[in-house]
Amino acid sequence: MSMIVVLPLAFSGVVALDEPIVDVHYNDFGGVGYFQTPSARFGQVGDFGIGINVNEDYRHYTANMQVYDWFNATARYTQVPDVLFSDDPDFSGDTVYTDKGIDIKMRLWPESRYVPQIAVGLQDLGGTGLFDGEYLVASKRFGQLDLTAGLGFGYLGQAGDLSNKTSAKDDCGRDQSFGNNGGQIDYERWFSGCKSIFGGVSYQFSHTPLTLVAEYDGNDYSRDFPVLRERKDLSADSRINLGAIYSYKRFIDFKLSYQRGNTLTLGFNVKSPMGRLVDIWRPAQPDSPVIAGDVDHLVNNLRQYSGLGGIELYEQPDELTIVAYNGKYRDRELMVQQAALALTQYAPDAKQVSVVEQLQNQYLVEYSINTNDYQLYEANGYLEAKLNDTYQRNSAPIDVDGQLIKSYKVPYSYGWRPSIVQSLGGSEGFYTYALGVKAYGGYWLNEKLQVTGEINLNLIDNFDKFNYTLPPDGTFVPRVRSLVRKYLVEYDLRATNLQLTYQDRLADSLYVSAYGGYLEAMFGGVGGEMLYRPFDQNWAIGFDVAYVKQRDPAKRFGFYDEALQTDDYRPYLVQTGTLTGHLNLYYNANFKYLPDTQFQLNVGKYLAEDVGATLTISRTLKSGVKIGAFAAKTDMTAEEFGEGSFNKGFFIEVPFDRLLGKPSVRALPVSWVPLTRDGGQKLQRYKQLYHMTEARSGQ
Repeated sequence: MSMIVVLPLAFSGVVALDEPIVDVHYNDFGGVGYFQTPSARFGQVGDFGIGINVNEDYRHYTANMQVYDWFNATARYTQVPDVLFSDDPDFSGDTVYTDKGIDIKMRLWPESRYVPQIAVGLQDLGGTGLFDGEYLVASKRFGQLDLTAGLGFGYLGQAGDLSNKTSAKDDCGRDQSFGNNGGQIDYERWFSGCKSIFGGVSYQFSHTPLTLVAEYDGNDYSRDFPVLRERKDLSADSRINLGAIYSYKRFIDFKLSYQRGNTLTLGFNVKSPMGRLVDIWRPAQPDSPVIAGDVDHLVNNLRQYSGLGGIELYEQPDELTIVAYNGKYRDRELMVQQAALALTQYAPDAKQVSVVEQLQNQYLVEYSINTNDYQLYEANGYLEAKLNDTYQRNSAPIDVDGQLIKSYKVPYSYGWRPSIVQSLGGSEGFYTYALGVKAYGGYWLNEKLQVTGEINLNLIDNFDKFNYTLPPDGTFVPRVRSLVRKYLVEYDLRATNLQLTYQDRLADSLYVSAYGGYLEAMFGGVGGEMLYRPFDQNWAIGFDVAYVKQRDPAKRFGFYDEALQTDDYRPYLVQTGTLTGHLNLYYNANFKYLPDTQFQLNVGKYLAEDVGATLTISRTLKSGVKIGAFAAKTDMTAEEFGEGSFNKGFFIEVPFDRLLGKPSVRALPVSWVPLTRDGGQKLQRYKQLYHMTEARSGQ
């Protein structure tokens, strides 16, 4: 629904810089390169950068992520100051035209002593075609000097050095029309049309953070959007661009360049090495040992040092078991280490002590610790003693054996968090937002049945400008998400969740749930989910189905009664009742070229009654940062969907322990979805089983 942009922090002091790093810089389009041209260079895995590059003709706002050592991706918004979004002032006012694009680059061959690094790239993939082009490029480093040469097609080869180009406006046989909807993969254009050589050279000084750059541009700017749309003169007096890049502590780049022999361009980039973040905290050590047999002392220790909550204590001859949720350590081995120390001190004569991890009263994993082995490990009783020699990680039992000695569980929970909805690149304005605060709570009626609620207070927003209505006449799609403005501005205080949820574990690896109520801000209904997740395996399969209705934004607790609605523009449809659901497949891969990669495929029916599939691919870096992208393709046509043609987006999740300097199991989600449209939209459910059972995944 939105694009959320968070400036990368200059993680000085929390970044592992154990090996020398050759700086890479981003070009005006956000990819690794020079100014207008790409290079064959790549950053280190997990490197993330955002940038702004402006001149009198274009303003580029970019985000770049190094996903794998061989794959780089860029998302970009480009404003064209001399072109309005539309000719209708009632619709878009004086908003300038904004283009959205995605670029990818793949390494074909790594650099060696005698062979350059070679890469291939696609620019403006799936965009409207303003900047679409393809290239093959090679780079070779000689000390502080880096040389690049490439062959460009389309936008990157418009000069036509290697084509039979007859005039300035010749497209060399390539269809270079600009798509109205965008979002379509015009593969028939790839590596066709005008082609030209391009290249560059950079020199990075060793004792000052300055890099000098010269490049040879492959574009003559004869078919740029402002030229064709507004007849603006973008003629190049020179195809050699010159400039300099000043890097501040490797995390911030300031760029100044003189391009086309007549245009001054300024650039600013912030870089964050998310793949190399390290902990700056250490687990706290107990002030005093747990007193044997003192239950309260044990529980206080487990809460403070192990981060365990909702503790239940069970005893049987020679064995002690606690059931609790993990509320502190993302690295569960730290939780086990802290808990093992306290438990063996409390029950030194027990043969085994165990921790059963639960979440939402569902048992997930059991850590069984051999007391003698742990005491030997703690005393360094043998060479190269390891904690994992002392315990076994097993699937949690259905029921815990032993007598319940004491329970510290409470049936209620509550809290608050900030809320934000943002959108970039819309017709009404480049940036629309809504800031607020959410208060939430839950109460367990019994071990399996919980009532939850959440209210959102909207504090400030400018979504009154958001007036997206419908795709062109002739299409009639239920407005399941594009009515977002009404849900934000009709009432400042709104209940975004109020539901009853039943959860159970029917067998060792089979979890189920049933739910009903106001399921999210825009929909309510009833439904259920089933998930089969074998313990310590890299796959899972599930199914969910729900009957939902669209909530009426003009009412605090009502639903739409009529499917046909009207506004100031023309009639439109809303969802007055439909079945929605998906077959859900999950697979965690660790292949040579796709390490630590998660695949998720959802196949089924969406809220607007379109049928199709959503594919999500993500990678979890060693730092714990998760990066990914998704695309949903359904039977809704590009004309019905509107601008963008199909639903897609990117996301990043940054663990709080990397940001706050203290242990945490939570993460900060950062998502980028270019447009708010109605196709490929899933129910935004609370309490999804796959996320709840994450502890069972293969290690």
